[in-house]
Amino acid sequence: MASRYDVFLCHNQADKPAVQELADRLCAEGLEPWLDKSDLRRGVPWTEEVEKCLVEESASCAVIIGPSGLGPWQEQELRVAQNRQVEAKRKNGSFPSFPSSCRAESWKRSPPF
Repeated sequence: MASRYDVFLCHNQADKPAVQELADRLCAEGLEPWLDKSDLRRGVPWTEEVEKCLVEESASCAVIIGPSGLGPWQEQELRVAQNRQVEAKRKNGSFPSFPSSCRAESWKRSPPF
């Protein structure tokens, strides 16, 4: 089954402006990122939405480590992503979960891959 999102953007809320800029750039390159600001539905328990997206709807997870470091919710999202990675390996699949310490200004200069 194809994933709805190419990448789940796991980030500290304090780093939201830079992460939004990254999401915009990914969209411009034809990718579909999941970002809480645009993809959380009103009236639905957000913790369940985040878990569902990580477990069922995302092809990968980018853990954005910005100037504010890891936040408490980000650590929980990372655990869910790591659990999915382990489960995927058991089934001979994959779920890439990768850290990124880039800042917005370096994303502007980096190649689109």
